[in-house]
Amino acid sequence: MNAGIGVGETAGTLREVIERVTNDSGKKPFSRFKTEWDLRKTVQKPFYPSEVVWLLNERGIVSFLQGKLFDALPVFRLARRALGGANWANADVGEDDAPNSMERRIRLNEALAVLEYGKIDRARETFRRLAERLERGRRYRHGVTGNLAMGYLGLSYHQAGRYRTAEEHYLKALDFLEGQTRHTRAVAIFRRHLGDLYRKTGEFKSAKKYINLAISAASSAEQQDIYHFSLVSKAHLLALETGPSEEAFRLLNQAEQYADKLGLLKLKVDVCSTRGSIFLSQGQLSGAGDALTTAMAIANKNGMKLYKIRALISYGDLLERRDENQELINRVRAVAKAQADESGYSLRTADPGFTVQTQNRDR
Repeated sequence: MNAGIGVGETAGTLREVIERVTNDSGKKPFSRFKTEWDLRKTVQKPFYPSEVVWLLNERGIVSFLQGKLFDALPVFRLARRALGGANWANADVGEDDAPNSMERRIRLNEALAVLEYGKIDRARETFRRLAERLERGRRYRHGVTGNLAMGYLGLSYHQAGRYRTAEEHYLKALDFLEGQTRHTRAVAIFRRHLGDLYRKTGEFKSAKKYINLAISAASSAEQQDIYHFSLVSKAHLLALETGPSEEAFRLLNQAEQYADKLGLLKLKVDVCSTRGSIFLSQGQLSGAGDALTTAMAIANKNGMKLYKIRALISYGDLLERRDENQELINRVRAVAKAQADESGYSLRTADPGFTVQTQNRDR
């Protein structure tokens, strides 16, 4: 699953296992099992409650990676309730020696889904609480979950348009994670986000550096989903630096083929939004319309609110280029702004177009 191979098959398998051990005619998970022995007798192989919680978490992660937020969010909530209800909060996930590590990791995963669902402030508060232990002394300083939360706290500031604050948090997380051989995936993720930030502020040299570093890290760790997300970032940067090019479209096509093969809807939306904005900059209005409507439809169906807002902004520009009715244009832009305001999403961050802001970094 980490390499992005067989994500769809993994999701189906996990769903079947979870349903087999938790199906109880609408009752709370595990309520019909008076003892662990009762649970073990119910399935062909023994599944202890803590293992089922782990499966629920993994199932949520797969849905999140696919971009199916309406599926991921309730699964993470179920995992968290089951974990707390059975007093397993001190169980270890094998990657973090901090107290309550399994619960902390589930909360981190849930907050990521909440952020992409458009609740940036709520997600930021979770990230802040998970990261604050890093400031409380040596015992927690090297906790993996805390450093991941530090990076994603940066992402929440990035989405809100607070670029300088976001940069500081990304660099703090990378300072720790780049020294950890087991966490190359996270390194690639935060390098890509940092590259996207520099692209948005017009610092193309730094953007190119970090996007290429993200591609290198994802490739070396065989994290194919992050690798292809990074290709989309590279294509966007190329189009901004030198104008739309054959290489930019080749990268987008490569990422889209991978997304279609693996059923990664989030990657598909990212590709279509980027392609639509590039087509729009070229004046290819028909191609832009096809790409942007595809992005909006997939994002709306699966709860990817931030991606939907991004596509809506470009779609408003498309309508203006088509000389559509001004009332319709205003309505589309008003919807994008209202949803961005509700989400805490900065319009300058959401705008995937080709007007680069270089003077508005918060200090």
